[in-house]
Amino acid sequence: MSEKQNDLDVISALDGVNKQLMEIQRTLVQFANRIENLERAVNSASQQESGDPLIYSRVLMATLNAIKTFENEHGRGITAKELAVVRNVELPTIYDHLSKLEDAGLVFWQRGTELGLQPYNAKFYSTSKRERSLSDPKTLASLPTHVRPVAKAIIRASPKSIDRKKLLKKLLTLRARGEQPWADLTESAVEQMLDDALKYLLRAVLIKRKRSLKGESFSLSKK
Repeated sequence: MSEKQNDLDVISALDGVNKQLMEIQRTLVQFANRIENLERAVNSASQQESGDPLIYSRVLMATLNAIKTFENEHGRGITAKELAVVRNVELPTIYDHLSKLEDAGLVFWQRGTELGLQPYNAKFYSTSKRERSLSDPKTLASLPTHVRPVAKAIIRASPKSIDRKKLLKKLLTLRARGEQPWADLTESAVEQMLDDALKYLLRAVLIKRKRSLKGESFSLSKK
């Protein structure tokens, strides 16, 4: 290969490298613009006492961790009033935290009436990210005796849901076989036990409920 050809190859290679560098530079500029836009958005949404977005994010995370800790200790979500006491901050501030955490998809709420908890009209907040799954053997084994058959039926139906009537039918079958604790119960008592089991699983966010004109159905919550 001639010296002239070698020079042309080097020039061509350098030209290719230069084009790649220019493309990288353009990408970096785009990233810088995105970061600037994100910082501007955070600044506008973070008008707290300190005025510092980083400190405000830590405050929100502290509230999120308080919700998580309460759930682990009590087996249910927490109301805004309870959270205000736990965090030792004013209620309006807690509502602001909850609103932002909910918008970010980090928390959600269920009404007390759905969980059998008082006050019935209160919102009970839970973290969206679950550490436990009903399909985990350890979680299933830790459930109260009367809850396990209901949990197993919901697991077997997964990924589809199972309606309340089918769950009741399964429990009545267990009663007919003479299995405990169902054997000596009346049908209405079995139905009450079913409702208690469902509320237990809903409080722990191990299952989710869907309502329709046909009635209620239940399925596994995603971890």
